[in-house]
Amino acid sequence: MGVVLGWVRRRRWTLYLIVFFLGWYGLQLSVLTIFGEDVAQWWFYFGKPPDTLSPGIIFGPISHDMSNLTHIGGNVFFLFIAGGFAEPYIDGKKILYVVFGLGYLGTYLANVTALVHQLWMIAGASGGILALWAYTGLKLRHKAYEYQSGLTFSRDDLEQITAVLLILGTPVFLLHEAVLAAQFHSGHVIGLILGCVYVGYEEYLKTR
Repeated sequence: MGVVLGWVRRRRWTLYLIVFFLGWYGLQLSVLTIFGEDVAQWWFYFGKPPDTLSPGIIFGPISHDMSNLTHIGGNVFFLFIAGGFAEPYIDGKKILYVVFGLGYLGTYLANVTALVHQLWMIAGASGGILALWAYTGLKLRHKAYEYQSGLTFSRDDLEQITAVLLILGTPVFLLHEAVLAAQFHSGHVIGLILGCVYVGYEEYLKTR
């Protein structure tokens, strides 16, 4: 029990985020069920102009697609992997900054550039979570090189495997969302790029 509690305490901000997104999605579905699709979209989706004065401007970047339950499930899984790996080494509040800060920035950038890529982002929580995925992989990339002879599935082995998964997953996701998917997903692409750029920015500040 003590081991489990210790594991949880070291990842409490990631778990807070997971609970928040699940609770927020429950709120989305409750509004959808009680008040209907139009009201729910007005509250939680970043509407295209001229519907720019809806609360979705604020709530869209932390919301999920209400028509697809796999969307929230996949994002929670990605958040658990990236945040669970990162938090023992990165300040938990930094994880919040990456998920929310880059999530908002990515959603707004995606919609500002919508005339170029022809895709309007109505809900952008996944962009912030993918930004954390890319950020964590690059930030902790040294973990991928800390090879230990023999695979014992120790903590070090699992961290090395996770680091490799995050590093390789970033270009794979980027390629899929930009080229291979049925539709170019600007929020995901921009989120992944922002996560990488933010690592570069932090390392640049260290050299000054």
